[in-house]
Amino acid sequence: MKLTPKQVFLLKATLGIIIANNAGGYLSYRIPFSGRWDGAFNGAFFSLIGIVIIQWILLSDYLPKGWLVTGLIGCIISASAMGTINYHVSEQIFRLIIQEYNIACGLLMGILASIPQWFVLKHQRGYVWVLANGIGWMLSSAFDNLNFYLQVTDFARLLIREISFMPLGILLSLYLYSHLYKPNNREM
Repeated sequence: MKLTPKQVFLLKATLGIIIANNAGGYLSYRIPFSGRWDGAFNGAFFSLIGIVIIQWILLSDYLPKGWLVTGLIGCIISASAMGTINYHVSEQIFRLIIQEYNIACGLLMGILASIPQWFVLKHQRGYVWVLANGIGWMLSSAFDNLNFYLQVTDFARLLIREISFMPLGILLSLYLYSHLYKPNNREM
């Protein structure tokens, strides 16, 4: 079975996003932090910047100029917001609504991270990019929260954790393919 250029594009971008997010999460846990603000900042920033970098590495021929810079700006804005929210939410409230909190933060993090990139997307329906990021992060956070509810083995928990960012990868890949990839310019 031979894969079409669209299938190859979607597979590369989706797997790249999943791997970059996991690598960013791993890196964020290796950097020491002193409080709730910088812990949340590190967690958000390294996952987001990993995704921006992998998009640029894999798709730089198709992405608009300024993608990496606006992506970095979005990562800083979003990670700062996550740190600030985490700092101001009391521990008691945090423990009561942790699943809902994670899902809401996922939505907000995706939207804030992608708003600066909207400006370089010009006529490629940038608002869809912002929505895809917000919904993708929200769905991935909800999928990751299955670990709170399911009575499963450690292997199943690890599997859920590792593939929980598949919805984000698929949504972002579909946007990038449909609005930025021009098959006439170059075959992948």
